Amino acid sequence: PMAEEVAKDKDRMKKILQTIPMKKIAKPKDIASIVVYLSSDNLAGHVSGQTITAAGGMEGRVLFDREEIEL
Repeated sequence: PMAEEVAKDKDRMKKILQTIPMKKIAKPKDIASIVVYLSSDNLAGHVSGQTITAAGGMEGRVLFDREEIEL
């Protein structure tokens, strides 16, 4: 809900996606996968005190031409 208005603006979305190496916006499943990983004693049993950024590698600089972005 926080990004619904932004997501409706295709021009703005292209500008945002130009700065993300993965060329996609995180979906709830992307965040849920991190939660599952961190909740698992088998997968992350020795992980502690970490900050995990789910930003698709967003750097804030333009990496792609607008023509390279598909919505």
